[in-house]
Formats: sequence, C-alpha cells, structure tokens
Amino acid sequence: MSRASPNPKPIKNNMMQMQMQPPARFALLCAPPLSSPLPAGRAHFAARRPRQCPLVWMRRRWQRRVGPVSPAAADYGGSGAWAPSPRQRRRRQRRVGPVSPAAAAAARGPRLPGSGGGGGGLRRRITHFAPFCDAVSKKKAAARHHQRSSKSGFLDIIDFKINRHLGMDESQGLGIPTVELANGFNIPILGLGTSHDGGYSHSSVLYALKECGIRHIDTAKRYGCESYLKKAIRESGVNRESLWITTKLWPGDYGYGATKAACLESCRNLGVDYIDLYLMHWPDANVPGKTNRELRAETWQAIEELYDEGICRSIGVSNFLISHLEQLKEDCDIIPHVNQAEYHPFQKPQELVDYCRSQGIVFEGYCPLAKGLALSHPDIIKKAEKYKCTPAQICIRWSIQNGIVTIPKSTKKERIWENCQVFDFSLSEEDMVSLNSLKKNSKMITLKFPLWKEH
Repeated sequence: MSRASPNPKPIKNNMMQMQMQPPARFALLCAPPLSSPLPAGRAHFAARRPRQCPLVWMRRRWQRRVGPVSPAAADYGGSGAWAPSPRQRRRRQRRVGPVSPAAAAAARGPRLPGSGGGGGGLRRRITHFAPFCDAVSKKKAAARHHQRSSKSGFLDIIDFKINRHLGMDESQGLGIPTVELANGFNIPILGLGTSHDGGYSHSSVLYALKECGIRHIDTAKRYGCESYLKKAIRESGVNRESLWITTKLWPGDYGYGATKAACLESCRNLGVDYIDLYLMHWPDANVPGKTNRELRAETWQAIEELYDEGICRSIGVSNFLISHLEQLKEDCDIIPHVNQAEYHPFQKPQELVDYCRSQGIVFEGYCPLAKGLALSHPDIIKKAEKYKCTPAQICIRWSIQNGIVTIPKSTKKERIWENCQVFDFSLSEEDMVSLNSLKKNSKMITLKFPLWKEH
C-alpha cells in the first residue's frame, strides 16, 4: 500500500472530492480537531476540512427534503410552519398523558451546534420520533396508574419519583430531592414557608438560601412579604433559575381581570419575570351576584391564560377539597398541578391525597409540625430518641417519606438548619405505620372567611 504524497494536488470542488474519493469523505467527517496531532498520512485532509460539522450538513439535507420547521411546530412534532393553539396542546396532553422530559428530549432530537444552553436555540424535531414519544407517555401513565392503585402506604413516594440530584453546584442547592409535576417541571420536596404576623425574617431567609441550600420559597400576597423576599433574593446572590417561588392569589382578587392584575403585581413585588407556582389561596370568596363555583371557574380561566403566556410556570390551588377539584375539572381545561393543604401527623386527609394522586396532582403540605403541638407528643418524642434526631425532624421526614412536598415555617436560623437535616436517615416501615395511625383529627388552620365548606 503506497503512502500518501507529502504535497498532494489540491482539489477545488468539495462535492467532486466527496463523489470521487469516498475514503476522503469518511476522513473529513471523522477528522479530529485541528489542535490534536494527526498521522502523517492524513495531515493533508485537515487543510481542506469543511468548517461546518456533520450535524449541520445533516440538518440542511433534512430541510431540503421536508422544508423548514418552525420552533413551535418542532416542539409539538409537526413538520411545517403551523403551530398548535394552547387549547390544542392541552387537549393533546389530556389524550396522550404528560410527556417526561427525557422522552421529550429524545423526541426533539439532539441540540444543534451553536444553539447554546437556553431555550432560544434552534431545535428540530424529526417527525418519526413522535410515535416513540407517545408510546413512552402511555407506558408511563399506565405505570403511574398501577403505582397509585397499589396499597403500599409510605412507599407511594416512588410514584412521585423523588430524584436526588447528584453533582449539583452550590447555586442549585445542596441536593434537595424534587418531585416532578404533570407539566414536567420539578418542585423541591422541601421548602421554606412564610406567613404574616411575624412569620417573616429577612436574616433567616438569607440564611436559608445561602447556608442551608433552600431553593423553594412559599409566600402569598396576603402575607405582605413579597417585596421583602425580593430584597432577600437579590442579596443572596442565588440565580433566579435555581429558585422555585410559590405565591398565592387572595380571594379578594378573584375574578378574571383582578386575577391577572394581582399576578402581575406579585411579579413586580417579587422582582421576577415569572412565578414558578401560582395558587388560588382558598376555594371560596363570597362575592355577591356569583356562586363560588362560577367565581372559581372565572378565576381559573385567567390563571390558565397566565400559564399559557409563561408568566406562571405551574398553576395550582390551595385548601381545595375533592368536590372543588371535580368542579374545576368540569369547568376548565387544565387540571391543577398542585393542591396545597394542611398536613401533619394529626391531620392526614388521605382521601384527598389519594384523589390528587389519581388525577396527577402533586399534594403539598403546610404546617407539618401542627404549630408545635406535634413536638410534645410522646410517640414522636420516642421516635426522635430512637433515630437520634429532633421531633421536628421526625415530622418532616414522615411527611416527605409519604411523598408530600413539605414547607415548614420558621424564623429562627437554628430551626431552619434543623429542618433541612432530614435526608440522611429514613423511618422504618413500622414507624411509618405507627405515625400514620395516630388518631387525632386536629386542624390548625381555620378561618371564618373564606368559609371552609364544600359547595
């Protein structure tokens, strides 16, 4: 076999080169970067290596065959410039089930060079991946239905696929697991709650963000601390993309126009362009001339539009019962992603939790320590001694191990740190059953307005 000439005759036409010299074409596509050493026999190929990579060449070849694809249509799976309306996307999601981020990424195909890491890069979805994506969605929905129908007790946490993030940098928190919502976003399973009447401490929020790895902050317009959180987030230096901010719409702002105005006001108060989770605070508002059901439907329609516009990444409700959720499902298009309600060892609305899971709604629990009453219960103290931790950690771990997104509230730095140290141990099945069987139906949060009743 003869060696290559040290001064080969240059070829002027790249297309002629590919047609007449197949080995050269293969070498061009497989050539290493110019900075790496090349064998002497292949050194002359580097001088004529095209600047575009093979993926660009493949994309252009695909576009010549099927035509250009708009980004919106590509994400949906189409092959033309047409993009679906928000209502059509929601109908498709209800028909085929939610698509996991992994399946969606596989369906979209690889990101092209130069597209960057953000959402504005050029992506193309090859249409023959769409059946694979739908099949994965249906298989995933069937698996979830099977898990939800099982009587595994605290092992239902598997249904929510708590993912411990490994190799996270400091800006992303200290490895707090997340729960996947129906729309593909991941909410941290542990957060920091706030409230009014002394329920906010600026230094404690800064401590939680900078020292404890907390990235999930729960607040509400009613609490009056949204503007204070804006200052704390700015001073903490944590990237906005790493945070999960939840705020709530107070019943005094229910109604189509008032809801949109209140949401934009919360964005301004928090100093953000979008809200990760926006909740209706209570099911009732008692507005003259409208039934509560009509008002809920009108308000939820405005929240759906805020969701379609990207102002709210996820949407949900708070303190809703099964009847309220059933009515909302009949009157509107989007099923809430989250239902937040009181949850602690003395208040376990298991029927509501099971219903939410059957509908793909993540259940989020507030007041996990029962306003401190659970810390003095003999059974909880005994288990704290067994696991060499505090009663508060037992309650929070019990809630998380039941698959509940948990948001304990505290204004003391030592308590916030203590509440975060719940991922280095787990309760046994026997202890979980014991805590689940505590008989004391005590609701800590009761209000005369809005009324807490089913209608």
